[in-house]
Amino acid sequence: GGDGGSGSGFGSDVGAVVYWRNFELGLGLNDLGSRIRWKTTVRQHVYDDSTNQFVTSTVEENARYTSRIPVTTTVNVAKRIGRTTLAADVVEGEFNTTLHAGAEFWFGKLALRGGTYRDQNQLWQAAGGAGVRFGRIGLDAAVATNSRNIQRERGAELSASLSLY
Repeated sequence: GGDGGSGSGFGSDVGAVVYWRNFELGLGLNDLGSRIRWKTTVRQHVYDDSTNQFVTSTVEENARYTSRIPVTTTVNVAKRIGRTTLAADVVEGEFNTTLHAGAEFWFGKLALRGGTYRDQNQLWQAAGGAGVRFGRIGLDAAVATNSRNIQRERGAELSASLSLY
C-alpha cells in the first residue's frame, strides 16, 4: 500500500485440451474475470504561473477504484510423430497477437529444440536449445532472440533449467 494506497483482487485461468492419436488441441484463457479493487489517494497537481511551481492538493483519501486485467487467449496444437514433436500456438492479448512454432527431436536421452515466433513488434524471432535427461533429472539450456527494448533492436537471452520428473 504505502502512501499511494493498496489493492486486492481475484482472477482465474481456465483451459482445456483434447488428445487424439498423438495430436493435441488446447485452449486457454488467462485472467478471465480478473479484477483489482483499489483504495487509493487521489491528488491534483496544478501548475501555478505566479510561483512557477506545481501545487499538489489531496482530493480524496481511500478512494475506491476497480481495474480490470485483460484476458489473454491461447490456442495451441501439437503433434507427436515418433521421437519428434511439432507444436504451434496463437496468443491473443488486448493489444497484440503473437505466433509461436517449434519442434523438438529426441535422440535417446538428448533433446534438440528449435522454433520461431512473431513478437509484439511484428518481428520474427528465433529460439533454440538442447536438453539431456538423467533418470528423473533433466538439464536444459536455450537461447532466444527478442526485441523488447526501447529501440526494438534484436537482443538475445540465455536460459537454463533443472527439471525433476
